[in-house]
Parts: sequence; C-alpha cells; structure tokens
Amino acid sequence: MFKLPGIKPGSDLESLFSAVGFIVIQWGQAEQSLDLIVSTLSHAYRGQKARRLPVMLETKITFLRNCISSTPELANVVTDFEAMLQDFEALAPMRNDLVHGAITSVVPISRGFTFLKFDSDKEYNTTRLVHLSDDEFPFLRRRLQRLVNEANRLARVVMDSRPSVK
Repeated sequence: MFKLPGIKPGSDLESLFSAVGFIVIQWGQAEQSLDLIVSTLSHAYRGQKARRLPVMLETKITFLRNCISSTPELANVVTDFEAMLQDFEALAPMRNDLVHGAITSVVPISRGFTFLKFDSDKEYNTTRLVHLSDDEFPFLRRRLQRLVNEANRLARVVMDSRPSVK
C-alpha cells in the first residue's frame, strides 16, 4: 500500500520500518487516551486539580497520580491506574530512543538494528547506542498492545465517572 523508496519489500529494513511504525502508532494511541484522561479529570473538577493541563509525559503521570488518589469516584481503579502509569514509565525510554534516535546501519547487527541516541543535560551532549533486536520486539509489542487496551479502558472509566453537570 505505502511504497518505501529504496526499500526492498520483505527485507529486514522494511521489517524494521514496520516495527518502529507499530511502536509509534501504538504509543500515540496510548498517550492520546492518557491525554483524554488528564483533560477529562481537569475539566470535570473545574480546575480544582490542575490550573493548566500538563503537556509532557512526566507531568501527566504526576498529575494523574495526585488526581486519581484524591478522586473518590475512581477509588476502585487506583491500582489499575498505577499499573498503567508504571507501564508508561517503563516503555517511554525505548519509545523515545527509537523515535529520537538515528539508525546506524541499514544492515541488521546481532539480529536487530542499532540506533545512535543523543542525550543532553544542561552542560553536555552524550551519545549512546540503542539496540532493537528481533528477540525483544515481540515482548515490546505485547506490552504496548496491553498498554493501549488499558489506557483506552481507563479513559472510558474516567468518562463514565465524571460528575454530572448541574
């Protein structure tokens, strides 16, 4: 359907593009559900929980941890929320490394592909290699699919628990 210029159909490189694309799309779906949860909770409680919407993943997670634990309507899913937030925290580094890294070779190395990732702090830039192997991908794929399903489910729970407008 979508042609990739210079990429041989069925090649290892095409598989890599499919795998990274899968990660990007699944992550986007999960984070969109997270955004819906944040927005709904923020608006449902008329700013009592947040003055403005968090934008970065870390601040969304902090907001939700504070909000969920103090929202009686969600007391029965606090543990589910915490598990989902821990999954976001666990999967975010690999997602960021692949999305913000650059492939180092179009030929597989050690049954996978290596990316060069620049990291910055306030004073220095450093580089490191990130390897995505074909052995790791099925586990990553399952965790992402589970995260998407759980984020969607919890978004529905939050939508259903909103206080009625008076």
